[in-house]
Amino acid sequence: MSGRQESPTLDDAQNVSPIISTEKRKNDTPYGYCHCGCGGTTPVSIQNHSKYGWVKGEPKRFIFGHANKKNRIVLKDGYKIERNPTHPRSEKNGYVKTHIISAERAMGKPLPTNAVIHHPFGKKLNNTKLVICEDQKYHLLLHLREKAYMASGHASWRKCWVCKKYDSPSNLYIKGSHAHHRECHSEYYKMRRKECKSSQKNQMR
Repeated sequence: MSGRQESPTLDDAQNVSPIISTEKRKNDTPYGYCHCGCGGTTPVSIQNHSKYGWVKGEPKRFIFGHANKKNRIVLKDGYKIERNPTHPRSEKNGYVKTHIISAERAMGKPLPTNAVIHHPFGKKLNNTKLVICEDQKYHLLLHLREKAYMASGHASWRKCWVCKKYDSPSNLYIKGSHAHHRECHSEYYKMRRKECKSSQKNQMR
C-alpha cells in the first residue's frame, strides 16, 4: 500500500462524528487538527492503517506531507518556520514563521499590515503565548519594560545610562529614550573634563 493519503467520500463523512471535538491528543493538538501545528483540519480516514496510525472513521493525525520533520525548521535567530506556500506572508521558498500562523489562528483573521508579534521574555520557541502589537514602536516598548522587570522587579523603572542601574522614574531625568540620575550625569562630565585637561597637558609637553 502506498503512503498517499486518500480523501474521504461524502458517504464516509456522513457516517462519522464531527471533526471538531473537545478531545485532545498527546501533544495537546485539538482533535481533528494537523499535529504539525499548521492549524489545518485533517481528512477523515476511510480505512485502518497501523503504519500511519489511521483509524477508520476518525481524523488523520497529519495533512498529507506535514508529518515530515523537515516541514518545521528552527532558524539561527531562534524562530520556527514551517512550509505553507499558500500563506500570503510566506517567503519565496514557501516557508512562513510559525508564530504568524499561530497568531492568525487565535485572531481568526489575517494580521494587520503593521502588526508585530512579541514573544514574552524572549521565548521564541513558545508559540502558544504571544502578544500581537499594533506596530514596532509598541513592540520595542514591551522589550524595554520586560528588561526593567527582569532586572529590578518593576516594569516602569528606567535604566540610568551612566551607572547602568534601574531606578524609579521620579528619581531620574528622562528625555526621550535617555534616562540618568542627575548626580551620575554631573560626575560623569566632571571626569570627562579632567580627562580632557590631562590629555591637553600631555600634548603640550
